[in-house]
Parts: sequence; C-alpha cells; structure tokens
Amino acid sequence: MTHNKLNKLAAIHVMKWSEYPQEEGRDCPLFVNENFKEVWSWNPCESIADAWLLVEKMKEKDLFITIHGGFAGQEKIEVFEGDSLSSRCECVDSTAPLAITKACLKAMGKGR
Repeated sequence: MTHNKLNKLAAIHVMKWSEYPQEEGRDCPLFVNENFKEVWSWNPCESIADAWLLVEKMKEKDLFITIHGGFAGQEKIEVFEGDSLSSRCECVDSTAPLAITKACLKAMGKGR
C-alpha cells in the first residue's frame, strides 16, 4: 500500500478527520481536523511529528504505543490496551514513522 493511501487511512480512521473532495490542480489531499482547521500537509508515514499525533490520538482511546528500535535496521512498534501486558498488535518496518502509522491502523482494524 502506498504512503499516500496509508496517510489518508490514518487521517480518516485514527485521527477521525474529514476529507475534502480532491480538486483539480491539487496534488495532495486536504483534511479538516476536529477543530475545523484545514490540514494541508499530512505525512505520518515519513514525518515523526505527524506520526506522533497518531500516538497522542491513540492515548485518547486508551491504547498505548511502545517503540523498540535497532533490530537490524527495523523499528518494532507494539500497541497495548489499557493496563494489559500483552500487546494488541505489533508492526515492524524500516522507519519509526511508517511502523507507527501501520501499527495504529492495525490497532483500529484498518491494517494488516
């Protein structure tokens, strides 16, 4: 799945933002956040700042993320629910932002 598709799914299913219809001449999606502000630049697959917004949103849902780095160039992300000691799901990928995005989608039932 492409980064653009993952970014869109994260915006809609994790952040609960609304998407404006794509307009001619605009190459990136436009979202409206919970404060009704426009979000033009959204790339949690590559930006750790955007990925961290997903982490914060997961905390609101009583889901917590643990990041384990350095496994042969891979980042491992685990998602825990509440006080549970067993992980709800996990994801391993090449960068922390990409692994966080995929793990959050998986925890919300929208990823593999």
